[in-house]
Amino acid sequence: MIVTLAGHVDHGKTALVKAITGVDTDRLEEEKRRGLTIDLGFAYHDFDGHRIGFVDVPGHHKFIHNMIAGIANMQHALLVVAANDGVMPQTREHLNILQLLGLTQGTIALTKIDVVDQSQVSHVTEQVRELVAGTFLDSSAILSTSSMTAQGISQLQAHLSDAAAQLNFENRQRSTRIAIDRSFSPRGIGTVVTGTVFDGKLQTGDELIISRSGKPVRSRSLVTNGIPGDHAQAGDRCGIQLSGETAANISRGDWLRAPTSTHKSQEFSLTLSVLADFPRSIRSWSPVHVYHATSHSLGRLLPLTDHLNPGENGLVDVVTNDAMDVVVGDRLIIRDADLQYTLGGGLVVDVEQPNIRRRHDQRINYLSKIAPFVLQEQPAKALLCEAMFKAVRLEDFLRKWNLSDASEVDLDNQKELRTLNGRYLAQESLRTIGRQVTKALTEHHSLHLDEFGASVNFIVDQCKLDRETAMFALACGIEDGTILLRSGKYFLPGHSVARPTYNQELYEQVLPFIDASQPSTTGDIAKGLKIPLRQLELEMKRMSQSKLFIQVTPKRYFTQSRLEELGQLATQLAQNKPFSVRDFRDASGIGRMPVIDVLEYFDRLRFTRRQEDLRSVVGSIDLIRKS
Repeated sequence: MIVTLAGHVDHGKTALVKAITGVDTDRLEEEKRRGLTIDLGFAYHDFDGHRIGFVDVPGHHKFIHNMIAGIANMQHALLVVAANDGVMPQTREHLNILQLLGLTQGTIALTKIDVVDQSQVSHVTEQVRELVAGTFLDSSAILSTSSMTAQGISQLQAHLSDAAAQLNFENRQRSTRIAIDRSFSPRGIGTVVTGTVFDGKLQTGDELIISRSGKPVRSRSLVTNGIPGDHAQAGDRCGIQLSGETAANISRGDWLRAPTSTHKSQEFSLTLSVLADFPRSIRSWSPVHVYHATSHSLGRLLPLTDHLNPGENGLVDVVTNDAMDVVVGDRLIIRDADLQYTLGGGLVVDVEQPNIRRRHDQRINYLSKIAPFVLQEQPAKALLCEAMFKAVRLEDFLRKWNLSDASEVDLDNQKELRTLNGRYLAQESLRTIGRQVTKALTEHHSLHLDEFGASVNFIVDQCKLDRETAMFALACGIEDGTILLRSGKYFLPGHSVARPTYNQELYEQVLPFIDASQPSTTGDIAKGLKIPLRQLELEMKRMSQSKLFIQVTPKRYFTQSRLEELGQLATQLAQNKPFSVRDFRDASGIGRMPVIDVLEYFDRLRFTRRQEDLRSVVGSIDLIRKS
């Protein structure tokens, strides 16, 4: 069990750890000179067969960032309150942080009882009871101690031993994640990092990735909770000897992760709890400091409502300056831009950038419905919930939840999901979307009698779907036989293309311009006939669909016979050697630009093949006849 201490500066946290374990956790020269804990300190001791580690955190408000770095939600909190001072500002702030980070068990120690009388101890005890009411420490034991006289220390040791015996931490199937708090290089050892195992398991010889740099490393040896060993699991503190990177290139805030699970994000969504004593409302783009385990970044908050007042809870988007190693279910601490106050904390409910407007009703509805499943750590229900709103790639879902395999989502019993190519969509949603797609295609067929189908983009726009979900629904329709696909166009069974109608009178006027040795462009034809270019382009498209002309480029059309003549000419030129644009121009008697248009059209048909400035004929003349 790992115990994290918390409390106001000079309330005796370091002295208490020394009294319990015999270890002085102040390791820095400045700490010893000032009598003030600045950075994290660590100690380990065996109590009745239980290995207990202690994380001593600084109490001064200037070092809150170091205090946050020492806490993980699977730890046991030890809130320290000096009997001569009582509850102080950092007592409240530290308790708030412990609560916001999701700790669920803890103990309260009154220190320095040797310098006060019993009435003061009773008064402070009542003060503490009032402070922790309604928090996770509401029913926790309050033990009176003195580090100077050892009074109450044995009782505190026994209490922590009992808590360790009752600890039942569930180790879920998560990919390995370790938050690094120190990196150093002892002589003759090489690179060593220390940190807390947040997820998964670690063994000697495991291959890992340093998330910030992406550098692969390997664990050469382990010290788990102060004892050399060969493995560590979630909740453990460990020291890891690494190969593959120097200590200078690793720092606090880095993460060691399994190679298959690396993911970083600069935008994610939280259920944010704003502390009641924060002095102002939270509005869009409020500048903040974001703390996640040992890492930190500047960022901005974007409430998904107009604003959040002190004491309120609500959904917010967070945009950070630096990419952070957050996964769904992580907890963060938010402090104000001036580092004067802890603003609040949040539970990460999504780590994907929004593909619709941030405050869109559908998005807020989705985040609101999935948040309870994140809080209760129920990925199977979260998958079903997400699949009600969109098609979900299983690989992406496992990655953002940091799941090592699919066993946690119980796919064998997810009968309410339709699966296809590693993607999932709720059957109910698929039926609804299927009806929308059928309606959209029916309308398309009625409005575009001369087209045999609609594009994906049309379906996305008409049905207001994201592209991934639209593709999933269309693929399911094809598999079920309710939708057909040809040349990238989707259509309903039984739909037939009506023969396009064209303006016969205009055709007879246009024909001389096209059926010439060098056909005119649509712009020149429009000028010659004195009709609007847009009108001509629409009519030319209908003529092309009726196979009267072949559209070579958006502005140039040829007759079928003229293209076949040019194809025969190309075949003759290529009999001896590849030919150039100039060769074809001289042989055909038409200008350079029409020649380039024709040859590029032949390339697209795969009748010719271009190699640098020369072309060879590689296909049959039938390719032109069938075009």
